[in-house]
Amino acid sequence: MGFSPQKQDGSSHEHWEKVVGSKLYKVTVDCPKAPFGDTLVSSMAKQAGVTKKVFLMYCHHKNIKNSPRRVE
Repeated sequence: MGFSPQKQDGSSHEHWEKVVGSKLYKVTVDCPKAPFGDTLVSSMAKQAGVTKKVFLMYCHHKNIKNSPRRVE
């Protein structure tokens, strides 16, 4: 989705940012809460500036694409 990881602050949260035009998008991910619930996924999608459906489709595609169990 074009986000870059940011310097970690010593917490379990990961921070990701991207700039589109003059708009800054910042997504915070609380990795120990994985798998993420509906509310957290909705929040991350909103932070990313996309719908929940688009966010989930992207995440699902990346997980399948990068899975060691992927069958070509």
